[in-house]
Amino acid sequence: MLFLNNAINHGVFTPLGAQQVQQSGKSILFLLEANPGPGLGILLLHLLRSRNRAGQCTRRDHHPVPRWNHEIYFPYVLMKPILIIGAIAGGMTGVAINVAFATGLRGPRRQGRSSR
Repeated sequence: MLFLNNAINHGVFTPLGAQQVQQSGKSILFLLEANPGPGLGILLLHLLRSRNRAGQCTRRDHHPVPRWNHEIYFPYVLMKPILIIGAIAGGMTGVAINVAFATGLRGPRRQGRSSR
C-alpha cells in the first residue's frame, strides 16, 4: 500500500500536474501528497472512539492515542478499518480547503528542502 501511494503520486499526479502548470501556472495535484488532512482525520476519529476509555487510564504515562509518523499510518489504519472513514473525511476536507483558496504549486513538493 505504501508503494502504491508513491506510484500513483509520481506516475499519475506529477505528469498531470506538470500539464496544468503549463496551462495555468500552478497545480493542486502537487498538494495531494502533502495534504495533512488524512492524518488529522485519523487522529480525530481515534480520539472520538477512545474517549470512553481515556477515563480508565491509571498510569500517568499512558496515552490512549498511538504515536505514529504521519507518513506511515497505513498499517495502523489496516489494523482498524473504521479509521479509513477518518482518512477519507480528512483528505476531502484538506482538498476542499485547497480548492476554496485556489492553492497550487509549480512543481512537485520535495521532502526536506527549505522554502528559500
